[in-house]
Amino acid sequence: MILPLLAVVALASCGQNSRSANNKKEKAPAQKTLAIPDFNRDSAYAYTAAQTAFGPRVPGTPAHAA
Repeated sequence: MILPLLAVVALASCGQNSRSANNKKEKAPAQKTLAIPDFNRDSAYAYTAAQTAFGPRVPGTPAHAA
């Protein structure tokens, strides 16, 4: 007798969650658009070249500390 009662309560609670989830989707604010800058390959190459010019920096070594 308890098992059917628990099944009814579980099914009833599942139905309420799906309704509230649908209501939240309808009230979502409008999304803002983001401005994405153009990719400049020359600038990216120069930045990468400057980073690698430091040489290897293995953690725990004096070069890494410097």
